[in-house]
Amino acid sequence: MPSGNLLLRSIFACAVAFLSFRYYVNFRSAENALPFKIVDLPDRGKGLVATRDIMQGELILKETPLFTIKAGSFKDLGSHIRSVVSGLNSSSRSTFLELSHPSVPGSDIPLAIFQTNSVKIGDDAAGIFPLTARINHGCSKAFNSISRWREEGFLVVHALRHIKRGQEILREYINTRQSRRKRRSELYEIYAFDCFCSVCSLSPGDAGRSDTLLSSMATIHAEFNKWEEKNMDASEAVRLAKRVWALGEKESYWSGRGQLAEDVVNIAAAHQDATATKEWAELALEWYSYEVGYNSKEAELMRVLSSDPSKHAAWATREELHVGGPDIILM
Repeated sequence: MPSGNLLLRSIFACAVAFLSFRYYVNFRSAENALPFKIVDLPDRGKGLVATRDIMQGELILKETPLFTIKAGSFKDLGSHIRSVVSGLNSSSRSTFLELSHPSVPGSDIPLAIFQTNSVKIGDDAAGIFPLTARINHGCSKAFNSISRWREEGFLVVHALRHIKRGQEILREYINTRQSRRKRRSELYEIYAFDCFCSVCSLSPGDAGRSDTLLSSMATIHAEFNKWEEKNMDASEAVRLAKRVWALGEKESYWSGRGQLAEDVVNIAAAHQDATATKEWAELALEWYSYEVGYNSKEAELMRVLSSDPSKHAAWATREELHVGGPDIILM
């Protein structure tokens, strides 16, 4: 009979295989039918509302940009945006001009629309995605979807958690692992609105507890990153990663879990801990399937490493060491 840890890992491996198949099916089916409708929301403009239950990890939409702007390709952003918009066909131009923007007398409207609705693409570009732009913001546990740019040339939005029929689809506009005061200030400065999502509307006591969890996650994650600079023991780094994960579970802040698990994969592989590399890669695969898609390059890399850890580019680049798997997280 297998030991407890071995049995746990076997069960988890089977679960990942099932989840992988499930998300592949969801990815294919979701391409053929959009599970939402655009509606007018009182005092909030337009938004996306689910027309059926959407499973965690399901592809909500896949969208190519109306246009993109690359950094450094212009002298004056405002005039460049106006030139690009004037070159669009009438339908695309109308779609762009209908997007929301702060109402400031005398403002450059095309520029304001771009600054309010653009999504970052890679390291040096941004694009306009009209459907994604209709998804309103939610902080921390309030947002239920996540958008990611795929190098194939499109943006994907996946359900980060189960979304019920009739529920509004929300995404995170900024990094919300910070206090309510700081989140609201940043959102107002960039997007000119006061956030009253379910998290920002908590009572003072509950908001304070949420703020503490979110701020702790950010602080510990920053400390965890010191391993890369060789300023931290690997076992301590893994302990901190588990702590970030546990705090996120308590707050229901799930964004970025694929990357966090992959970061620990990098640690385990560098220290030649094959078992830990496999286990963390399986966990990263599960969450990348939720966040970016089962067929993404991120998920594919984790699939390879969960099968053969020695294929990691950093394999055996540091002293051999047992760093430990995600057993505590799984239990």
